[in-house]
Amino acid sequence: MTKPDLALSQIAARFTQHNVERSRGAFMIIDRRTTNPIARLRPIPDTDRFELFYWSNAHESPHFQMIP
Repeated sequence: MTKPDLALSQIAARFTQHNVERSRGAFMIIDRRTTNPIARLRPIPDTDRFELFYWSNAHESPHFQMIP
């Protein structure tokens, strides 16, 4: 049985209007309608934070907002 990915489930809970997938050690947030990537997040080791590698302004949504 595969161990649940806590970070993946936390990100998916935050971005409920988008798909979230694990990809090469990072997480991709994907637009469900177009399947285009919206953001790529990589966990920072030994913290509860993520590094933002990619952000697309092509899709503005009230459901997708950065938290300061």
